[in-house]
Amino acid sequence: MKHIVTIAIIIFFSILQIKAQSDFRDGYFVKNDNDTIFGLIDYRGNKANAKKCVFKKDIDSEKRVFSPDEIKSFRFFDSKYFVSKTITVDDKTEQLFLEYLINGIVDMYYYRDDKGEHYLVDDGQGNLYELKNEEKEIIINNTTYLKDSKEYIGILKAIFNESPSISKKVENIDLSHKSLINITHEYHNEVCKDEECIIYEQKLPKVKRSFGLVVGINVMSISQSGAFTDEFYYLKNSRFTSKIYPSIGLYYKVNMPFVNERLYLYYECTYSRANLSTSNSYIEPVYNLRYFNDISLTQNALNNLGLIRYEFPKGKIRPTFQIGGFARFYFKNEVLLQT
Repeated sequence: MKHIVTIAIIIFFSILQIKAQSDFRDGYFVKNDNDTIFGLIDYRGNKANAKKCVFKKDIDSEKRVFSPDEIKSFRFFDSKYFVSKTITVDDKTEQLFLEYLINGIVDMYYYRDDKGEHYLVDDGQGNLYELKNEEKEIIINNTTYLKDSKEYIGILKAIFNESPSISKKVENIDLSHKSLINITHEYHNEVCKDEECIIYEQKLPKVKRSFGLVVGINVMSISQSGAFTDEFYYLKNSRFTSKIYPSIGLYYKVNMPFVNERLYLYYECTYSRANLSTSNSYIEPVYNLRYFNDISLTQNALNNLGLIRYEFPKGKIRPTFQIGGFARFYFKNEVLLQT
C-alpha cells in the first residue's frame, strides 16, 4: 500500500510539473547591460525558475525564454527575486537563477533541483558556499546509525565571526528560509549600522480554511453474475430496480502555501441511506411449491473522501487535478424478506 501511495504522489507532482498552465504575473527582468524591461513573467515552481525566465511584454505578446547566461536577474513585484549566478555542483560549473532571499552584509540564496533543496551563502566578498546537512553513517558499538552532518553550522559560524552571540545562535538553527533569513538579518543589524538589509523572500499567503454543506445524488443498482448458491435461494429470479437516493454531509478545505499556493487538502464526509426492493417467485424442488417473495434491502453508509487538490491558475477555463481515496463504511444494514 505504501508503494502505491508513493507512486501516486510521484505521478501527481510529475503531471503538475509537465502540464501546469502558465501563470503570468507582473514583474521585470534586467538585461546584462543593466537595462530593465517590465512586463509579465511566468510564475513557475522553484525547479523551473532556476533554469529559465519566461517573459511576455503584455498578455497578448509572444513568449520569450531567457536562460541564466542571457539576463542578470528577474523579479515578480513584491515577491520572489532571482539572480543569475555561477555555482559549482558535483565539481561541475553551472549557471542558474538563484532565488535571492536576503541582501545584506551577508547574502542568502536558494534553488531547487532533482536532488532537493539547496541554500547558498555569500560571505560578503563574492564567495559562494553551499550550506549542507547530509546524512552520514556512524558506527557505535558495532551498530550503524545515520546522523546529520550539519556542515552548515561551521560555515555560518565562520562567516558570522564578527558577532560571537550570533555565531552561538547558529548552533540551534535549521536549514530553512525563515531560519536563515532571520539569523542573517539579525547579524546585519548588529554589525552594519549604516546600511539597511533587504529581504526579498516572498510573503506567503495566509492559510485559508473553508467548510460547508455537501448535498449529493447517488444511484445504486444490484446485478447478478452467475447462479445464486443454495444459501441465497430466495434471491433467484430477482431483479432489483435502480435506486436514486440523496447524501448529505460536510466538507473541509485548507490550502498549503508552505508547499504550493495552489495546493489544497480536501476532506468530505456524507451520510446516505439506500433502499432497494424486488419481488420474485421461487419453486421449491422437493414439494414443488411456489413461493412469492418481497425483498427489501436497506443500507446506511458513511462516505469519506480525502483529496490532494491542485487548482490551476485563474482563467476562462480553470481545470483542477486531484488525487486521493474514497472509503465507505456500512452500518445498520437491514434485509427484509416477506414470503
